[in-house]
Amino acid sequence: MVREVNEELGARIVGLKHLGMVENIFRFNGEVGHEIVALYSGTLDPVPAEEGGTLTESDGSVVPVVWRPFDDAGLTVPLYPAGANDWVRSSLDT
Repeated sequence: MVREVNEELGARIVGLKHLGMVENIFRFNGEVGHEIVALYSGTLDPVPAEEGGTLTESDGSVVPVVWRPFDDAGLTVPLYPAGANDWVRSSLDT
């Protein structure tokens, strides 16, 4: 996790905490896919800008990153995978 965040976002993680794992089965382009998603919490250093963030994929393409507030009930863009929502909500209670 530390290496990935450094490589893709150019940041380091402070206070990294493993929250759990979520299994996600999905369809993409008509094909069934499967992934295991590791969920972590922490603080990025430097703190990212609220808008205009990007990350670089392994093929070199640059894609936008949207930083979501924990209190995201009013947002219309869903969080994927959907199973991550429960973990995010439970991390607010601790």
